[in-house]
Parts: sequence; C-alpha cells; structure tokens
Amino acid sequence: MDALHRARRYRLAGDFDSARQAMREVLTIEGVPRNRATAQGPLKGPTDRPCRRA
Repeated sequence: MDALHRARRYRLAGDFDSARQAMREVLTIEGVPRNRATAQGPLKGPTDRPCRRA
C-alpha cells in the first residue's frame, strides 16, 4: 500500500498524526511541483478536522 492510501486510511480512522507522517513520506520523494503542492495542502489544515468523503 502506498503512502497516499495509508494517509487516507489513517485520516478516516482519526489518526491525524500518522496521516501527516504518511504525507511527509510522499513529499520526500515527490519532484513534480503541482503534485508537491497538492500533497502539502493537508499538512497545513486543522489537526482535528475529519476528511470529507468524495
């Protein structure tokens, strides 16, 4: 399972610290500027807000 899937599963389970760590793992290897910006978005938001399901 890749880091994005882990981040989503952690977030839905309410484990926001682990979700942020998984997103940081994505950022360590992501080189495309647009993808980096997308991955950084969740790291800037409130810490206890649940994710909306699409």
